[in-house]
Amino acid sequence: MRSLIIKTRCDHKSVRVTLGDPRVEPSNNEDWSLQLRRINNIPDNISSSRVLTDFKNTIDATAYTQTGARMEFDYSELGAGKLIK
Repeated sequence: MRSLIIKTRCDHKSVRVTLGDPRVEPSNNEDWSLQLRRINNIPDNISSSRVLTDFKNTIDATAYTQTGARMEFDYSELGAGKLIK
């Protein structure tokens, strides 16, 4: 099992998801245009590009909860049509 840092950039027109620097901690900037998130427990046979695709196809609704946005996720939470609250 392994972990990855992914970087999401939002510009009000689109969201880009790319690999982030593995040495940084998960965080977001003040206007939420850049977020660094950690995906944990990724099976060794799953490629990094598959993790990015699975994250892009996941609905992350954690920013709308009382506890605030999460910056860390388990790989099992990701996938097409999955909703993370």
